[in-house]
Amino acid sequence: MNENIKFHLKPIKGQKLFKNIFMKSKKISNQNATIYISFTSQLHSGNEILYAAIVKKRYIKKAVSRNRAKRLIRASLREIFIKNDNFADLAPYINYLIVFWNKPFEKPQNLKLIEVKSNIEMLLESSRSKLQHFK
Repeated sequence: MNENIKFHLKPIKGQKLFKNIFMKSKKISNQNATIYISFTSQLHSGNEILYAAIVKKRYIKKAVSRNRAKRLIRASLREIFIKNDNFADLAPYINYLIVFWNKPFEKPQNLKLIEVKSNIEMLLESSRSKLQHFK
């Protein structure tokens, strides 16, 4: 694979697209987060990964805290796919990636980027085995 390829993250839009992604994607969870990941069997022709960051009101009541969690998820995805090369082998096969944050917290400052990023990295690492079965 060409090491100079950089991936762009683009938000998912549209209710129909979300329904299709949920039906066709693989679900991977831990106690803090859940990802739905949809792979393609061949390399991308483009370099976009469509993503969504979702934080349910049931888990985090205040909008300020939900927005902070979403910003941290987006920042984590940027660091994982754009700044790092740890998942360079996985990124070209990802069509869609939806990240749910499931862990409630009281104050927005209690959630740190390192915690969010490490949870997403663990889930992506476990998705490598699903990609091997998919190919």
